[in-house]
Amino acid sequence: MNSAGAEKKWTMKERVLAVLDGKQPDRLPFIDRIEIWYKGMQARGTMPQEYADMSLNEVHKAVGIGREKFSIPYALKLRGVDMRISFEDELIYRETDPDVRYFPAQYSPDEIPRNKPGTSIVEYNTPVGSVSVSYVFAQSMMSLSGMEPYMTTHLIKEPADYRTIEYILERAEFVPLYAEFEAEEKEVGSHGLVVPSIHRIPFQQALLE
Repeated sequence: MNSAGAEKKWTMKERVLAVLDGKQPDRLPFIDRIEIWYKGMQARGTMPQEYADMSLNEVHKAVGIGREKFSIPYALKLRGVDMRISFEDELIYRETDPDVRYFPAQYSPDEIPRNKPGTSIVEYNTPVGSVSVSYVFAQSMMSLSGMEPYMTTHLIKEPADYRTIEYILERAEFVPLYAEFEAEEKEVGSHGLVVPSIHRIPFQQALLE
């Protein structure tokens, strides 16, 4: 009870933080991710009518589920790298010393087109050699929200590629993205939690790819 005699009103975020801190909230938090469902319903035009005009945050509040959002609060600056991305043999991106969210995977829709089917090739050119990885985004994948482009060729294709990747990783620098993370926290608000996460460890990446 507070000084006014009223019970404390807990937000979903406060409940989650209390549990993580070993404390007891007023009730257990119910928090999850429904973003893939939400985007899928939007893409297919099958959103239930009662949620048709709602944002993702509003839907979370309407159904009583806290919103969980994962975010990587840093990027990697690839020093000494000329990065190029082509889509269907057309150059759509080129940057020297690029800041990337993932390496070698490039999952951002800003980098690998997901609004039309086709093949994308990502090249990393260095003074000691070049490596590349390619993705396909099929027509059938466009209506399925959350689908990642399918990797069709891997970064390492021959022994010489190890030296190139070693060159890239040894010079890579961490770039903080704290402002973006804080903006995401503001967007989610008190009805959820933005979870800072790191890139997959190499062994996990190897199992996936």
